[in-house]
Amino acid sequence: MLLWAAYHGQTEVVKTFLMVGGNCEQPKVHVRGSGLRPHVAQNGNSPLQWAAMRGHADIVKVLAAAGAKLEHENQVGTGVASVVDAARMGIRLYS
Repeated sequence: MLLWAAYHGQTEVVKTFLMVGGNCEQPKVHVRGSGLRPHVAQNGNSPLQWAAMRGHADIVKVLAAAGAKLEHENQVGTGVASVVDAARMGIRLYS
């Protein structure tokens, strides 16, 4: 749920998830019918990376304030800092 909300810019869903005790760095969550699923996409992107890549600055701020790891890198070595730097220059890495 957190990955979906961060990807789609659903700030209120992210806030609600965190408010009810969700942890943005929790390694795995239970998804009904799917067993334990990681809070990281198959390509290694964290919710913070997805939010940054898609230009959802409000979610980036919420997740960073909640303790999301800024040093996380995906499978190709792109870190959150690189994504945020690109966003500051007006470059969206993914649409």
